[in-house]
Amino acid sequence: YLVLKDYFIQQLRGIFEHVAIPPHVSDKLDHGDFDTIVCGPKGNLASLPDLKSLQAILQSSYLTTITHSTEANTHATRRPSHSQKRFVQVDVQLYDAPSQFEWKVFSYAYGDLYNILKIGVQPFGFTLRPSGLFLRIAEIDAINKDASPVFLTNDVQLVLEFFGLDFQRYNQGFDNLEELFGYATSSHLFSRLQFSLQNASLKPGTSPSKRSKRASWVQFTEQWLPSHPEIGTTFDENDKSTIHANALQIFDREPLYWKKLNAFR
Repeated sequence: YLVLKDYFIQQLRGIFEHVAIPPHVSDKLDHGDFDTIVCGPKGNLASLPDLKSLQAILQSSYLTTITHSTEANTHATRRPSHSQKRFVQVDVQLYDAPSQFEWKVFSYAYGDLYNILKIGVQPFGFTLRPSGLFLRIAEIDAINKDASPVFLTNDVQLVLEFFGLDFQRYNQGFDNLEELFGYATSSHLFSRLQFSLQNASLKPGTSPSKRSKRASWVQFTEQWLPSHPEIGTTFDENDKSTIHANALQIFDREPLYWKKLNAFR
């Protein structure tokens, strides 16, 4: 895996300014594919990389294109320098804005770190979205949830530090899921409340989401979290106003917050 990872990164750096394959926990034994994040096409590829060129660079035998708000190109590529036809899947996701690059890597890093934080901070009124960290304005949220979020930042370091998490520890990586779960839930904004509510609202026969099928997610929600009943129990509704005021000050979003709220009123 590591040999192929380095190979694909090296190849893609020839045509993109920014290339990353988000990190996994060290003891991960199987890898379904290579989720590759790229940004900033070089040279003649400034508008959009020529898919045939990309296919040639990755030595891909098969190529499919999936277009959403971003470009996700799935390649089945033969293992380099291997005599037998063994293929691996490489998902290349192209993003237009360099400012989104690190955030997108963060959203994939270490499997479920992002998802644990996303659900864990919801009771405090924060939400993690594809474009960054947002704060929901409670007064608006009660009437129009789509209109309530205020953008705070997409700076990964600032977000983790605001959550009370060590950014250097994040960059060092995690040897196993135990370390990852401990890190994510050590945030002073982590609450188990939303996990309990989601489990309670899941009706019998409901089809599980893609996230809930993953072994690591099942291990966290059904084994690790229940075995640590003391974690995430300090949520207090009365603390939210102070935490919100602190967030608006740290991220310099007070003017935007009040402008949006006053316009709603």
